Amino acid sequence: MSAQVEQYIRQYGADVWRLCQCLCVQRLDAEDLYQETFARAFSRYETFDEERDFRKWVFAICYNTYKNMRRSFSRQGQTAEFSSGEEKERVIDQLSQPYVDHDVFLDVQNAVEALPQSLKAVVVFFYFEDLSVRDISQILNIPEQTVKNRLFQARKKLKVRLATYEQAF
Repeated sequence: MSAQVEQYIRQYGADVWRLCQCLCVQRLDAEDLYQETFARAFSRYETFDEERDFRKWVFAICYNTYKNMRRSFSRQGQTAEFSSGEEKERVIDQLSQPYVDHDVFLDVQNAVEALPQSLKAVVVFFYFEDLSVRDISQILNIPEQTVKNRLFQARKKLKVRLATYEQAF
């Protein structure tokens, strides 16, 4: 199994890392989430159905682990914030590599961060990870219509928040 584990880490590690960075604000939290995700995935590997898509399966583990981390933080009275402006800029730079206008991407990223968690999750999966509504439904274990409704609500909130860009065009 160790060869298979290494293969999956090589194949999906970058995708999981990007998801961790989108979900977490602090780099250390993203690193913890990344490690915990793969630790849980491979401790439960014998339950994985080879017919399923490993990427979606590990994304579901990642998101559920993230929700558990958030619950733990909220019970301890901790909040998720960047430890410095430099750290936030570094994360934004990494996430915005394929984008042309860094300032626009930064504003979009801030708008997404401000969304309620249930809306943020579907936006991250749909737009940042390019997953279908059906895939998101399976990962989050919610009906497809709920995913569509959350995307609709998120778009409305983002449109209001980013109205200044719409006026510029």
